[in-house]
This record gives sequence, C-alpha cells and structure tokens, in this order.
Amino acid sequence: MRERKIREIPGIGGVQEQLLAGIGVNSCPDIIEKAAEIFCCVSEHQFEFLVKASLGISRREHETTDITKKSISISKSFRPISRKE
Repeated sequence: MRERKIREIPGIGGVQEQLLAGIGVNSCPDIIEKAAEIFCCVSEHQFEFLVKASLGISRREHETTDITKKSISISKSFRPISRKE
C-alpha cells in the first residue's frame, strides 16, 4: 500500500480524489500523515474508510451503516400521463 495512489483504491472516485489532492494527499501514506486535516473535511464514515484502506484493511463482510437514501424514485414523484395532450 506504500506506493499506491489514492485513485487506485476501490471506492475513491474523481471528486474524492480532487478533495484529497486539495489538502496534499496523493498516496496512501499521505492519508495517515494528514489524518487530522482529512477528519475535518469528510464524514466519520468516510474517514474510517480512508484510514482502513490506506492501511490495507478491507471489509470481510458487508458492514451495515446508518446512511439512508434521501431521494425517492420518479415513479413515486410523478403520476403517469395517460393523455397525449
């Protein structure tokens, strides 16, 4: 994990990469070095994920989280239009 760039970690996309690059984090060891700055910029869940990923610790089974989906589907938002008018 020492030489691995943060973009190579599964689960880190372009936006997260840009956020971390903004505070000087480009590789896995940088995550540990700049842990205090990262903690202030991301959620607790994301911080825990980043630290574990930088240390090479992966999930062995699916972990449940308190994160809930806040959006609803289109089918519940709008009723179908039955007329062509």
